[in-house]
Amino acid sequence: MSTSTSVRLPDQLMERIRHASKTRRKPVNRLIVEALEKEFKELPPNELRADIGLKEYIGMFSSEGIGDGFDSSRSSEYFGKILEQKHREGHL
Repeated sequence: MSTSTSVRLPDQLMERIRHASKTRRKPVNRLIVEALEKEFKELPPNELRADIGLKEYIGMFSSEGIGDGFDSSRSSEYFGKILEQKHREGHL
């Protein structure tokens, strides 16, 4: 599946892309897609992003602590346990 989009490019950049298209014998569209894939390859798919997988936990830890003795300095410990559980369950 693919999505069509429109982007305004500076004239000089478009000329460089057209030139590369001719010399590499690839369509302009393919060069643009390859460049975008290279730029964003480090971003995981949405289902693997920790901020999405943990969205229900973000911001839930009080900096003052809560009645059960929670200390905010231990939030990394709590997040670590949550991450391990999510990973075991196949959510991350």
